[in-house]
Amino acid sequence: MNLEISTSCRAKKHDYVSWEAIGIILSGTGSDGTRGIRSLKEVGGMVMVQAEDSAKFDGMPRSAICTGIVDYVLPVAQLPEELQNFTSGNILIRTPESSGDGDGHLQKIFMLIKRKTGVDLSYYKENTIIRQIERRMGINHVHHIEEYVQLLEESPAEISTLFKEMLIGVTRFFRDAEAFDIIKQRIISEIINSKEAGQPIRIWVAGCSTGEEAYGLAILFDQYCHNNYINNNIKIFATDIDKDAIEFAAHGAYPESIAADAPPSVLQKYFVKKGERYHVVPRIREMVVFAYHNIFKDPPFRSIDLISCRNLLIYLQPVLQNRVISNFQFSLKKEGFLFLGSSETIGESGKYFKNFDVKWKIFRYKGGVKPRGMAIATPDPAGNRSAASHQGAQGAGV
Repeated sequence: MNLEISTSCRAKKHDYVSWEAIGIILSGTGSDGTRGIRSLKEVGGMVMVQAEDSAKFDGMPRSAICTGIVDYVLPVAQLPEELQNFTSGNILIRTPESSGDGDGHLQKIFMLIKRKTGVDLSYYKENTIIRQIERRMGINHVHHIEEYVQLLEESPAEISTLFKEMLIGVTRFFRDAEAFDIIKQRIISEIINSKEAGQPIRIWVAGCSTGEEAYGLAILFDQYCHNNYINNNIKIFATDIDKDAIEFAAHGAYPESIAADAPPSVLQKYFVKKGERYHVVPRIREMVVFAYHNIFKDPPFRSIDLISCRNLLIYLQPVLQNRVISNFQFSLKKEGFLFLGSSETIGESGKYFKNFDVKWKIFRYKGGVKPRGMAIATPDPAGNRSAASHQGAQGAGV
């Protein structure tokens, strides 16, 4: 059984915890609830799952737990109390009388995250940051922000968890099927037809999370090449700042729930079922190079035919959005493609791009003045991290 509760309990902006939706997975079979919790987590929701050993039918709880995005795993008798604690509305980050103190605590949290991960999140949109902090406070039964800062100082594990929550690394295979149909039917052929026989094709999936989108693109390009007897070398650079997500993606093993997103023909041809997991076949795995890469300060890649960066820009303040788009402008070949999330735009760089598909935010680079003084990212052969071949000074970082 999958129970989803949607409501709101915010009285004043930034005063109390805001929870948009809660998903509860109880005893049941199949993996249909897993798709629901992925969508819920994308908007900052909270997920509770009945522990497998207390469920009469453990298929649905197990499928949800395997996603790695579940907040609570508890026996069913304990779920109501935890739900009540989480939705109590007693979590305070700011009050009207002391909003400055709240800002100071936020800066402290940014400092702790940067010290542990090397990533500065202070230019992320504040509402996104606050929502994720509030969720973690609720889960940890902490009602005041200064108490949560103390918890972070004492628990490196909680810093890591909060960092991952702020990244909102939720994805799936062929997310937005209509958009991927456009990639399959129109864009792949344009890229390949612009190449001479054997000329390499280069793709960059920025913010790849656990790798589903990178492998999905590899599959679509492989299908086209196989059907049209084409042998161009295709290399996909898939990057993220979440090292654990990169490690997961590099293994290429996914839970059974991907069957809800990948067609049976794709599962049969491009995956091998081992136990309760689908493993990407070696041919597709070898097309993708996974690497740690901080898109805000590390050097961009070069000579790219297609960049996919979906649902990252919406979490950034304009100054970072512009920097990321500027890096993409540096990376893309003239007439290369940029694939963004459906709620994202290219902002101040609009004059350098033309719309290819308005609904799904696919753009084509017209060329133009590129930023100078940047280094060029080149992943090492093992695909573990990125190295830089410097051309001029290193670009400014966050």
